[in-house]
Amino acid sequence: GGEERNRAWLGGHVSFAPSVDETVAALMFDPQTSGGLLLAASARKAKALEAAFERDGLEIWPIGRAVPGEGIAVGT
Repeated sequence: GGEERNRAWLGGHVSFAPSVDETVAALMFDPQTSGGLLLAASARKAKALEAAFERDGLEIWPIGRAVPGEGIAVGT
């Protein structure tokens, strides 16, 4: 029931591109993270996101950046 509760609580604040598979979208609401959430943002928007977290007294930890490359296939 955790996924459904998370979806009900956050669903109105999240949108997905039509190309995002529902199974992948469900990961956004996965309760197994015990509240942790991984976000991705462009470098330009990351600064604004960090500022908003700081303004609201919330913790945020930048952990890396995405770079062009070949990528990997997961679960094939």
